[in-house]
Amino acid sequence: MKNIITKEIVADMYNPKLDGVIHFQNYINDIELNNILEEISKNKDIFEIKREKYIDNNQEVALIYRGKFGLEELNNTIFTKLFNKYIDLRQSIKELSDIPFDTGNILEVKIIKYPISDLGVAAHKDLSSNVNMVTFFNLSGEVDFYTYKDKKGNFIKKYRMKAGDISFMRAPRHQEINDIRPIHGVEKVNIERMVLAIREIRTDLEEETNKGNWRGF
Repeated sequence: MKNIITKEIVADMYNPKLDGVIHFQNYINDIELNNILEEISKNKDIFEIKREKYIDNNQEVALIYRGKFGLEELNNTIFTKLFNKYIDLRQSIKELSDIPFDTGNILEVKIIKYPISDLGVAAHKDLSSNVNMVTFFNLSGEVDFYTYKDKKGNFIKKYRMKAGDISFMRAPRHQEINDIRPIHGVEKVNIERMVLAIREIRTDLEEETNKGNWRGF
């Protein structure tokens, strides 16, 4: 797999005048996707399936898996090949960033299943404790993902997220620039989809920001 990250792409992702999302189609091929979905199916015994209800939204999702790791620990998981891709991409983005990454954080890894729903996910910002970058591997299904000018639903850009796509979203590279978190959401889910989301978390901010700050406003 060729390196898809360039200095221009990284500059665009962190440019506060732009929407803060970088999207690549067909990053994971069908064979790799099938292998990943088989791993999920075969290892259901280690996954904790539960429902989650988002703040400001009635949609419930199935949280299939949640793990917390250091970068060096990702290779000990069943998704080694996929996480190796993530580590390489993150390193490229970090090296091309004009501001150093916030360091000493843990990675929160989630596999989330979104059922068919007219509700979607309300316009929101991710938590202040989510730093550097947020990564989404789209494993199955498809949906329209929006970035917004405001919480009222005036959108900036629409991305068609399909199985095999990967998306990066900017997050603060230091605590003083929390306002650059993009407003984003999903308006409707017509096809059940599954996403692997990786967020880098500052543990010293987690308790302070996780309560009620999901709205980001």
